[in-house]
Amino acid sequence: MSNRGLLRLIALPALVPVLMLWMMMLRAAPVHADTTTTVTEPFPADAFSNVCSTPADEVVVFGGALHETISSSFNPFTGKIHSIWMQHSSDLRGTGISGTPYVVSQTSNVNEELNPSGTSSDTTTFHENVISQGRMPNFTLHTTLHMTFNESQGFTASISDVRTSCP
Repeated sequence: MSNRGLLRLIALPALVPVLMLWMMMLRAAPVHADTTTTVTEPFPADAFSNVCSTPADEVVVFGGALHETISSSFNPFTGKIHSIWMQHSSDLRGTGISGTPYVVSQTSNVNEELNPSGTSSDTTTFHENVISQGRMPNFTLHTTLHMTFNESQGFTASISDVRTSCP
């Protein structure tokens, strides 16, 4: 056997672990979940104006308990941090200035990404169903906010969508 053939015979088995290591390094970077926290806490008093009432001046002050789940993850290969904050409640209660009792079903989501490049984005969505337990009408409130921030340029995008409806 020639020296060249012998070198191929020896080098090929030695090359396989090197190729396997290289392929493992090229695979998709795993994301490491740092934390997930779930809590139920008191929801402080808040107020809405019932835009569906006539006249549109029925202010509803409500409170109760709110269930929250907060999770975040960190990708060690890219340095990206991703956080999600979800809230929901189906037992918020309040009374309007007319004396009408209300039940409020509320959900909100905050989705935030932080990049080591200095760019971050945040999308927040709120949805409230305000249900009258008396003579005043029901109403809903939906809000979506999206912002993108760049360290060198400040806010580069800001979108908001606020809607109310009278079902």
